[in-house]
Amino acid sequence: MSIHSIVYNIIFIPIAIIIKKIWQLFNPKLKERERNWKSSMEDMKPLESKLNAEESFVIWFHSASMGEFEQAKPVIEELKRTRENVIAVCSFFSPSGYNHQRHYPFADAVVYLPFDTKSNTKYFLRQVKPDIAVFVRYEIWRNFLEELKASKVPALLINATFPRSILLNFFKSFLRSTLNLFKEIYTINYKQTNKFNSLGLTTKVETLADTRFDRIIANIENAKTNPKFRYELFDESEFVIVAGSTWEPDEKLIFSAIDRLNSDGKELRLILVPHEPTENNIMRIRKLAKNSVLLSEIEKLPFPATPNELKDFVKGKIIIVDSVGKLLGLYRYAKVAYIGGAFGDGVHSVTEPAGYGIPLAAGSNISSSPDAVDLALLGCLHTVRDSNELYLWLKELMENPNEADQLGHIAKNYVYSRQGASKVISSRILELWNKS
Repeated sequence: MSIHSIVYNIIFIPIAIIIKKIWQLFNPKLKERERNWKSSMEDMKPLESKLNAEESFVIWFHSASMGEFEQAKPVIEELKRTRENVIAVCSFFSPSGYNHQRHYPFADAVVYLPFDTKSNTKYFLRQVKPDIAVFVRYEIWRNFLEELKASKVPALLINATFPRSILLNFFKSFLRSTLNLFKEIYTINYKQTNKFNSLGLTTKVETLADTRFDRIIANIENAKTNPKFRYELFDESEFVIVAGSTWEPDEKLIFSAIDRLNSDGKELRLILVPHEPTENNIMRIRKLAKNSVLLSEIEKLPFPATPNELKDFVKGKIIIVDSVGKLLGLYRYAKVAYIGGAFGDGVHSVTEPAGYGIPLAAGSNISSSPDAVDLALLGCLHTVRDSNELYLWLKELMENPNEADQLGHIAKNYVYSRQGASKVISSRILELWNKS
């Protein structure tokens, strides 16, 4: 046992257990996962015969929560398409990830990951019996990695981003020895690769794109072929702006800019998708919107309605989306998109609208989103500080459609040029299995 393992298990783990027990008193989610992690392992029982079958290929995927699991999904689904005998066991640390994804159709079992003690790791791996382990993003659990290494089970870190904790700067030798327990590490960009390589790792570090781009592209293509409405809501000539994940500062700015454009005699259509479509928020927005219709009202129209009846019903009206889960499919109608959140904690996801090949706008707080920063540098995401800047941007694109098309092409290329990481990773997983 290395000095790092001794320190980890004699000092860090006992302290972490004490902190965890105290934290449970104030954190219901942590209390829930600690209470239920062992019972979640019951999901493994129906798989016992398969796990012991010689032809079965068991891959254990671990994600901290839902966001990381979205990055794992394209790899899981690619493997399932490629090999019939793949068994995917998916684990989570957070209750939100576990509860929301426990019925994910491509997972053969969904379980909690127990805390990283020696006894827990041995118990967990005896139950799962993985042939390969895949950790997502920055999930680095030393005892699990040591036990996998001792059992000659390859462990991969995919979509890897360098740990951001300041404390790790003081424990670089520990981090280096832990990361070297991985068979291979796949990062999301060259910047991250350089950070990992700065530690002098012996583990292979390779740059790939973020697998979530594969997920986003698949969702976009699906949305394009499965429209939200039976008939098109708009004529091709209409200039439609979709404002997604908006908050009150975004909405005030948007309505002000649109009022000015309407006063100039320019006609544009707005689909507004608030981040929180609560009853109070919808009422507040309808007071701002001079002439609006709710998406739920459109969806309740009696059918069969003719194309002209549908267009007449929404003509000249702002469409306010009063339910969740609709935004991605609505971007297909947009000539441009505005993404909310950048007048608060930070801009929301810009990659989905970019993938539709349309110019983007947002407030100025985009630093928390690497994709937003990249798209802004490319010129296809325009940041605005006030309604006047949004007005001028919209006016420019309405008067110069060729410019809008060029910016949209750049945005789409940014997303689509990053596809394919899932296939590379799944191929590598199969290669490692074939060698074992």
